[in-house]
Amino acid sequence: MTRSPASMKEYKKFLINFTIHDMMFAISYGFLFGPQSIFPVSGAAVSGVFRFFGDTGARLSFAVVIVTGSNMMLAQCFCLAYRMSVMLDNKCFNRFLLSIFCWCLFYGVKVPINLFVGYLFTLLAVPQAKIWEKVEYYNQTFPESPYPILYVDPFEMFTILLFGFVVLALAGMELFQIAFVFFILRALESKKAALTEKSYRLQKQLTFALAAQLVVPIVLIFFPVSYGVICRYVGSDPSKMAGDIGFFLFATYGACNALLTIFFVKPYYDFTLRKLQRIFWCFKFEPPKKHSIVVLHSINSYASNVTANNY
Repeated sequence: MTRSPASMKEYKKFLINFTIHDMMFAISYGFLFGPQSIFPVSGAAVSGVFRFFGDTGARLSFAVVIVTGSNMMLAQCFCLAYRMSVMLDNKCFNRFLLSIFCWCLFYGVKVPINLFVGYLFTLLAVPQAKIWEKVEYYNQTFPESPYPILYVDPFEMFTILLFGFVVLALAGMELFQIAFVFFILRALESKKAALTEKSYRLQKQLTFALAAQLVVPIVLIFFPVSYGVICRYVGSDPSKMAGDIGFFLFATYGACNALLTIFFVKPYYDFTLRKLQRIFWCFKFEPPKKHSIVVLHSINSYASNVTANNY
């Protein structure tokens, strides 16, 4: 990004903000939560750091993963908003997005909402002492687990309403971002003649990277969750393999975002490729060089024959 146009240098702030939220989701899901499937029960065993906090850890696991995942998508919206301000060439909107006031407003509004939403999701988790009653009530088999259990009753009205609200909010955010991407691409094509070749190419690469990242939550989160919800409400319990695959897809969410950015944006791709090549050559085993001996054929000439006869 150091060789990119000025607008792309400013974009680093938004990209770093998104990367931090991406990393927070990965830490929350893999390190703090560490879910293990307990299908067909609608929940997970908490094998991460939060397992040491018992029932409180199970509740916190649910809330932290939901909040960090939502924040990651919100940070992606922030990236798209800046890209749109560049395409609109609106200096007032651009200065506002880059101002300290905007960032303070972004975090000032986000933090209390996160605390409130996180608190609501802690209420969804069934206390450890009552999980067995819920499981027996629904005639489900419950596997033995040494870890605290995060269990959510899918048939409680509060659960249905809260999950419905979250799904609608995330779906609306996703549609909003898709509309942003289409607008940016159209604006980019209309201003192609006014941009340098380098600037146009980099803008297009970043837009394609963001567009590809919009597909990631649909494939890795919405599809597995929708499958589990549909199975639950139609009375067909999903298999343990399906649960393990779902948790694996969740875990790859953050990595996929980073890989897509590296793949689509040429400066990142070239930088990563150079580093990998350097690492590869450092550890590459080079066998000892073999020296080949070339035998020169004798020249059968009159001078050589005379010399041989004299000796």
